[in-house]
Amino acid sequence: MPNLVASKTLSVPKNPVVVKESVAFTAVRTSDLKGHSGRGSSKDVTYDMAITNIGGYFDHTTGRFTCGVNGTYFFIFHIVHNRDTQVILVKNNDRQVSVHGDAGNNTRESYSNSVVLQLVVGDQVWLKLGGAHHLSSTTERLTSFSGFLLFAEQGTL
Repeated sequence: MPNLVASKTLSVPKNPVVVKESVAFTAVRTSDLKGHSGRGSSKDVTYDMAITNIGGYFDHTTGRFTCGVNGTYFFIFHIVHNRDTQVILVKNNDRQVSVHGDAGNNTRESYSNSVVLQLVVGDQVWLKLGGAHHLSSTTERLTSFSGFLLFAEQGTL
């Protein structure tokens, strides 16, 4: 029977450093948002309040998340409207995912989408409302945007 002894030894630093970053946010609208008229135009979606803003990297007044920790992030948004709507999630002005719905029957419809993105410090992620489209929201907080850090990375990605 062969001898099953490990031939390599692992060296462990005397004082290992473990960095654990916490980044998470959820923001909501409590009022309607009207888009710009005309095709090709868009408007950044802003929020009336941030329910959670761990790390402080989300600005609800501009609607933008600015990455402060390199890593892999998960983003999700929920939109409610009773007419035609289009919302686009962008990273540094590049379209990532979107929703486009037509609630022509004048009933409230709910739309959502999500994405996993690798970000470096300074990257920005936000939602844009397509031109001539609108969002509905009430004090029931029907429209929301959330994101959180899945895995922190050291250095640049």
